[in-house]
Amino acid sequence: MLYLIKSFTRNKPILKIGYTDNMENRMNQYFYANPGLELISIREGDELLEDMIQIYNHTEQICFDEN
Repeated sequence: MLYLIKSFTRNKPILKIGYTDNMENRMNQYFYANPGLELISIREGDELLEDMIQIYNHTEQICFDEN
């Protein structure tokens, strides 16, 4: 399962794409460390798809700023 979450820092929001095989456990870990976290989306996928998205994001220099 792939997920997209938004975390908040002092300066701007940060988006994170990740993979987990236990969504409930992973979200509990994130919410414990960052209660203001927002789950944006989940979808079926595996670690390979996560890696492909991460590589595309870095090579294309996609900006997720909300400005």
